[in-house]
Amino acid sequence: MSKGRREVDNTGDHGDSNVGIGGVAISGYDGQSSSGSKGVSIAGDTGTAFSGDDGLSFAGDDCMAKSCSRGYAIAGKFGWAKTLENGTAISAAYGVSVTLDDGLSVAGAGGQVESGVNGAIMICYESKPGTSIQRWKLGHIGEDGLKPNTRYQLDENNEFVEVEGIS
Repeated sequence: MSKGRREVDNTGDHGDSNVGIGGVAISGYDGQSSSGSKGVSIAGDTGTAFSGDDGLSFAGDDCMAKSCSRGYAIAGKFGWAKTLENGTAISAAYGVSVTLDDGLSVAGAGGQVESGVNGAIMICYESKPGTSIQRWKLGHIGEDGLKPNTRYQLDENNEFVEVEGIS
């Protein structure tokens, strides 16, 4: 279903949503959502959410969220989040977060991060294995050997290392 300006769209299981500028798109289980500029997109489990400029995207577990410039993308466990310049991408445990220049990529434990020039990357880890004590490893692209547009994960010493096989 498609809507025009300032509209809200809501679909059920196995649904699909499209909304124009300033709208909100919501999809249920196994659905897909997309919004225009300044929109918000929310997708259920195994769904996909996209937003336009200045938008905000959410996606459930095993999902993907993608947002344009200055937007936010948030994905669940094993999810994938990506934004363009100045954006923030957040994924839960074992997820992948990617931003371009001046962005912030954040991933939960076991996750992977990537950012462009002047970006920052963060990954959560257990400070004492087997405990619930969580810490964050923060890195700034261009410092301590961190390169732009390069995928990183944490090694057994909780130091950033390049992910092999990513081009």
